[in-house]
Amino acid sequence: MKAIGLVVIMLGLTMALEGQQFLITIFSLTRGGVIGERITIEGKLNERGIWLERRMKQTGAAKWQRGL
Repeated sequence: MKAIGLVVIMLGLTMALEGQQFLITIFSLTRGGVIGERITIEGKLNERGIWLERRMKQTGAAKWQRGL
């Protein structure tokens, strides 16, 4: 999985450097990161996954959500 992440980063950097509006790309990524941290997107996704796991254990179909 780490290799896929590195490839995506390299692809993104290559495409960003080819673009004519490089500063807008950097600003958008920074702004998105700050907003995501402020509204704790990761925590909310984790909570939703835990909720889904508990719900699926009740129905007996709890194997697939481990991938979340």
